Amino acid sequence: MEIGDKILIMRGIMGFIVGMISTSIQSSILVLAWVVSFYIFSVIFTIFIFRQTRLWLVFGKGTAIFFTSWFLSLIMVYNLVLRG
Repeated sequence: MEIGDKILIMRGIMGFIVGMISTSIQSSILVLAWVVSFYIFSVIFTIFIFRQTRLWLVFGKGTAIFFTSWFLSLIMVYNLVLRG
């Protein structure tokens, strides 16, 4: 598996986790703070663990997957909790 694929998977998993956390938070500012902090953590993780210095791999690769997985998991978990 290539480094770019590992970055995509890592950001998808991190987006899913922050989406589950965001479900239990009532303040939109706190949700935004969690999402931004997880994204910054994923940038740091990409730089130090995967040893990447190319800006596209550090900042761009997987950003849409991060936010999409966050949003979809937020909606999915919220609906499961609301209907459960």
